[in-house]
Amino acid sequence: SFQQALELLEQMKTLKIKPNEITYSSLVAKADSFQQALELLEQMKTLKIKPNEITYNSLIAKAPPLEIGIQFIDEMLANNLNFDNRFYGTILSKQQDFSTSRGYLQKMEDIGHTINLSSFNTLLARSSSRVEIEIVIDWLRKSDLQFDDITYNQILIKAPNISFWEDWLSEMLKENHPVGRRALNRAITLQGSYEKGVPLFERLKKQNIHISANSYFDLYKFASIEILNDGSLAELGKTAKIPFALLKRLIVEIDQLENLSNPLIKLIKERKFSTGNWKALGLR
Repeated sequence: SFQQALELLEQMKTLKIKPNEITYSSLVAKADSFQQALELLEQMKTLKIKPNEITYNSLIAKAPPLEIGIQFIDEMLANNLNFDNRFYGTILSKQQDFSTSRGYLQKMEDIGHTINLSSFNTLLARSSSRVEIEIVIDWLRKSDLQFDDITYNQILIKAPNISFWEDWLSEMLKENHPVGRRALNRAITLQGSYEKGVPLFERLKKQNIHISANSYFDLYKFASIEILNDGSLAELGKTAKIPFALLKRLIVEIDQLENLSNPLIKLIKERKFSTGNWKALGLR
């Protein structure tokens, strides 16, 4: 624990063993809070012990977003320290804003460091408009990095419209990358209805894209009560557990359990659904 580490430091002082950057870096890593880590950094400076890369990385790992400053990067540069993508990854993981995240990565590039694919994928996850998505895509292409499964799926997840989604799906399939559930869910959301989602899924199946039961359940969220009760949901429920939220909606909107289709009643009696608070629905 941090307290035990501090006690060892005091023992070292008693034995006249001088702590060095390794000692303090270990303490910074064990600190329980950012404030404690900062105090240790100040102690190092007072003792004229130069912080190393590990010291700064450990410090940044404990810093809340608003307190992570360019000052740490500038201090590292002033001390002629080298740092890599892991350092920027720590900063990036604490930023939720696209503009701020982009600024950190731009600084990294400006001082001559290579941005890795993981950092670009994180930046894609922060994007919220077509302009921002295309900024990352253009930057990625200039870097000569190869898009991976995460890159393509992030682009689909963030797609602003269905035509953009389908264009990038074609690009993705050319490179033989799998399409994830969240990417399919984005297509359903962009279509906005069960009626448009069904033919989309049929086209995707013809392109040999695997569509899981969970993706079909996502599609059923857009279906009318009549469609949910017509037997197709029950048919799907034979191979996968129906989400509790779908059954709850059915029961609440239909009012009476006996008005459900017979296959659904059978599944409910057999408890073939994901867990939920059935007592809240008056069911036992």
